[in-house]
Amino acid sequence: MGRNVSYPQFVDVNSIQSKDMGNYRYWLRVPFKDTLSTKMLCVILKNPSVATKIICDNTVSKVCNVAKNNGYSEVIILNLFPYRSTQAKVILNFYNKPDFKNIMNHNLCIVQKLCKENDVVFGWGTNTISSSKQSKAIYDKAIKNVLLSIKSKTYYVRSCSCEGKSCSCENKSCNCQLPNVRYPLHGLRWCNKSSLIPY
Repeated sequence: MGRNVSYPQFVDVNSIQSKDMGNYRYWLRVPFKDTLSTKMLCVILKNPSVATKIICDNTVSKVCNVAKNNGYSEVIILNLFPYRSTQAKVILNFYNKPDFKNIMNHNLCIVQKLCKENDVVFGWGTNTISSSKQSKAIYDKAIKNVLLSIKSKTYYVRSCSCEGKSCSCENKSCNCQLPNVRYPLHGLRWCNKSSLIPY
């Protein structure tokens, strides 16, 4: 999930911006080159991995491709948890920090502000923090807070087993799977040409 890759060629790498504070990343804004569109897409994932203004990762690369292929001019990556880690299980360590609530409230305010007038895709996936009741409660509370605060158009992406990993879910024989409503498919598992489906 955290492997470094290059940003897609259509990304304006010199204009990428982010809000980072120590081991936290609140947002990553990735604009595209040579686009006539002015539509911005917000994508809410689980937690930041290794992507920065300089390096990309597999998840952010797929998210950029989906945003571009659906007619957007840029994408803002947000997360349920702003804590940067390649292993979601580390979020439990973040939960035990004394400033957990303050950081989560700050993150939620940022999510609300940036998503207010933009289309939003949910892509946080299932709970991979741990199987404990405590982690499920932490995860579900973060999801509930986000769902209650988003008032704009929301979407998700379907899981697809089509050949070529580029299904737009228009193929009637495609074995697409409907997601669990609370746990929409994680961005890492999207196909580059996935369609956005109303949530």
